[in-house]
Amino acid sequence: MHYDPTAVFQSIDQHKLALVPMALAFVLNYVWFIDGMRIARRERRYSMPIAATYVFMAHDIAYVAHFSRWFGAGGHWFSKLFWFGMVLSIVMELILLAQTIEYGHAEHAPGWSRAVWTGAVLAGLAATMTIWWVVVGTFDDHLFLMSLALVTAAYPPMGMALILHRRGAPGQTVVMWGAFTALTLFWYPAAAFGFGPQFRSWPWLGLGALTAAWAALNTWLVARARRTPAPSPPSGAAAEPVAASSFSGRR
Repeated sequence: MHYDPTAVFQSIDQHKLALVPMALAFVLNYVWFIDGMRIARRERRYSMPIAATYVFMAHDIAYVAHFSRWFGAGGHWFSKLFWFGMVLSIVMELILLAQTIEYGHAEHAPGWSRAVWTGAVLAGLAATMTIWWVVVGTFDDHLFLMSLALVTAAYPPMGMALILHRRGAPGQTVVMWGAFTALTLFWYPAAAFGFGPQFRSWPWLGLGALTAAWAALNTWLVARARRTPAPSPPSGAAAEPVAASSFSGRR
C-alpha cells in the first residue's frame, strides 16, 4: 500500500484526536512487554517468541537510527513523539532478549555452553537486522507505518507457534495477550482516522481485523491453559521450581 508522507502529516494535523487512541495503544504495548517480563522472570520461561523479538528490534532500531530524518529540517512533531516511544520499546526489547538468552538455554540448547547459546541468539538478531534493512529498502515506507503494521500482524502467528510448540502457555498470560489485542483495536482504526484516506483501504482495515481476531484467539487459548512443571535447566545451572502451562485439561 502506497502513501504520501506529506498527506499523512497534514491529516494528523487535522485529526489530532487520533492521538488519544494511539497513545493508549502505546501504553498497552508497554503493558504487554512488562507483563511478559514479569511472567518470564516468575516462570523462568521467555515470553516473547524469538523471531518476534528479532523483528521488533530490527524495526525499532531502524526507526531510531533514522534520527536525522525525524529531527532534521522539516521533521514533523508526530515523528519526534514516535521516536521517543520507539526508544522506550527498544529498552524493553533488550530486557526480553536478555530473558530469551537466560531462560531459552534450557529449553532449546541444554547441550550447548551458555557462551555458544548466547552467540547463536545474538547472531540471529544481527542476521535479522541485516535482512530487515535490505527488505525495507525495497519498498516505499518513508514513515515506517506499513512495516510497523506488518511486524504487529506477525506477532499472533508467531505467538501461536510458541504456544503450540510448548503444548500450552508457559511464559504467557491473559494480560499479555489481552493488552496486545486491545492495542490492535486502538491502533488500526486510529491510523485509519488519523493518517488519512490512504489508510482507510480494505487491505489496511482487513490486516487490522485479522491481527485483532488472531490475538483474541490466542488470548482464549492462554486463558484455557492449566499449570504444569517446566523443563529442568541445563546441567550445572541453578534449578528453581517454576510453573508452565498445558492444554491437557483442567484439574
